[in-house]
Amino acid sequence: MKETMKAMTPHHYFIGSPVSSYTPSEKDLITDFVDDPFFSVWEYIQPLQIVAALAPIELGINPDIPADPKFHQKMGSK
Repeated sequence: MKETMKAMTPHHYFIGSPVSSYTPSEKDLITDFVDDPFFSVWEYIQPLQIVAALAPIELGINPDIPADPKFHQKMGSK
């Protein structure tokens, strides 16, 4: 997914736990997550939903208009 997004926009970031096969850029957030089954809903879902909702507004991007109409085809999701 990161490679597909990189071809579409320079505004892509990785948020996750350290992975040995990935070399993060200065824009990425690499941190150790707790991975507790009761806490994971707060740890992962809600913070990322807030970022996904507010970032386009701050950047002046309308998320209702796809940057690439063939995005789902490239991702193999449709």
